[in-house]
Amino acid sequence: MIDMEKQDLLTIRVMILDTSYPIKIRREEEEIYRKAAKQLNERILAYRKKFDRNLNDIDYVIMVAFELSLLSLRLEEERDNSPFISTIQALDNRLAEYLKNNQLDTKNEE
Repeated sequence: MIDMEKQDLLTIRVMILDTSYPIKIRREEEEIYRKAAKQLNERILAYRKKFDRNLNDIDYVIMVAFELSLLSLRLEEERDNSPFISTIQALDNRLAEYLKNNQLDTKNEE
């Protein structure tokens, strides 16, 4: 019996700088892998144009890696909802306590 997961794997070749890299991926992820390679090449080219100095390719790759690492960390910080969750929980507790006390007061009025 053929493993279904292995059946869905595909080997693609992506070009980064002037080197072709074979990567084994899930078939449904092919587009995002190709987009990532294209984005990497575009960012490297942008750094080459920005810096007229004659740097090694690895220097440009490091600059792009650093840029993408910063972006990743900023996105993680934006997604950190924990301060909001604790504030909402505190407000929810206060509201529940208020409603509980208010409900007791209205029963006493009847």
